[in-house]
Parts: sequence; C-alpha cells; structure tokens
Amino acid sequence: MSDQQQSIESAKTEDSIALTQLLARASAGDAEAASQAIPVVYGKLLDLSRAILRSPDPAQTLSASDIAQEVYLRLFGASPKQWTDRAHFFRSAAKACRSVIVDDARARRALKREGPNGARIPEELVPAIDRLPPEERLALEEAMTGLASVDHNAHEVAQLRIYLGFSVVEVGQALTRSDRSVRRDWGFADSWLRDKLGN
Repeated sequence: MSDQQQSIESAKTEDSIALTQLLARASAGDAEAASQAIPVVYGKLLDLSRAILRSPDPAQTLSASDIAQEVYLRLFGASPKQWTDRAHFFRSAAKACRSVIVDDARARRALKREGPNGARIPEELVPAIDRLPPEERLALEEAMTGLASVDHNAHEVAQLRIYLGFSVVEVGQALTRSDRSVRRDWGFADSWLRDKLGN
C-alpha cells in the first residue's frame, strides 16, 4: 500500500472514530456533540443520497438533498434515535433511506392507480433502486421484508447494498464484519431476492 493510500485509510479511520464518538455523545444527550454531529452526519447522508441517484431518471421525483433531508429528519427528528456505534447508525440510515424511497414509490403508484406488473432487480443491482418503477420498488420492499424474516444478516447486507449503494468492503466496515461474511450473505440475499421477484 502506498503512503498516499495509507494516509487516506488513516484519515477514514479517524473520521469513523470521530463520528462514532460524536454519535455516542449525542445519543447520551450531549447537546454540543449533537450540534457538531449535524454537519458531519448530513454530509454523509448527502453523499449516500448522491450515490443512490447516480444516474438521472426523468421519472425520479426525489433529489439527493430530498432523500438526505428526509433521512436526517427521520434519524434526528422529534424523537432522536440512540446509536450504540457507527454500524448501528448506518443500519438506521439504510432503513430510513429505504423507507423514504418506498414511501415515494407508494405515493407515485397511488397517483397512477396502477397495480404491480411483476418486478425485477436490474442487472446492475447496486445502487439501481432509483431506476426501478414504483411498482417494482414496492415488490422489492415486500421481498426485502420476507428476506428479513428468513435471514436477518443477509437482510442487513442487502439493505446497505441496495438502498445505500455500499460496496462489499463498505458494508463490512459499516457492520464491522469480514468481507467474506458480507459476500456470503450478499450471495444468499441476491439469490433469494431474484427468486422471489422472478428473475
């Protein structure tokens, strides 16, 4: 690993530790930590939202800032969540992001008054959720709910991969798991979801 790569990895680790400490202090009621966490967390949520919306979709009604703001409000709104660590925060962010996208799809489908017409997961899978029509997003949501009842770990991995566009390495870092275990759970989740969605 080059000096530059080591420097980047070191900075990422320091950022992760700082974020974990801020979230822990904010969860414990430290108002100063909460105010320091706001720009850091919002910046991360905005980056994640931009990753989700990489490709422009004319039918897309949500912008990156819309998603980031809604996720932020769900995480820090009227009743702020308590996070035990950085992994817990990212699981909560993935769940909130998923909820925002699904709520938008439901609203769009309600406007159309059309029923589902068969869903599929696109070939690129990650983070192609933004390219799915509302009906397929809702079918994916139902399949994800089923996956959660079958295998919690695979569900967590799939949530971060599909809804936040995380790579296997990023999922491993967020959940403090090995790449091998993430790949195993992603392989199961991918296969299970494809089966349920008829792909």
